[in-house]
Amino acid sequence: MFKYDYSLLKRKIIEIFESEENFAKALENSNVSMKIKTFESRINGNTYFKQSEIETICELLEIDVKEISKYFFTPIYELNSCESDNNFVKVKGEVL
Repeated sequence: MFKYDYSLLKRKIIEIFESEENFAKALENSNVSMKIKTFESRINGNTYFKQSEIETICELLEIDVKEISKYFFTPIYELNSCESDNNFVKVKGEVL
């Protein structure tokens, strides 16, 4: 299972709704009727967002369709999946 970074999405939620809880309540009352526990599972990376949920979230947060990938599909690279040499991490030939 791929892991995605939702930190940008979380910041947008706080910017618009002031808390993830307020946003989850708005989702619960939306056309996708997402339960708060389901939202928590999705935003914490335990399960994937469905396409209909992504569409509704974008509407609520006024995210342009061209920006969906940066909010929902930014992969997380785990440290143990990269080569390590003298406390530097190499990712695709770059030293971090």
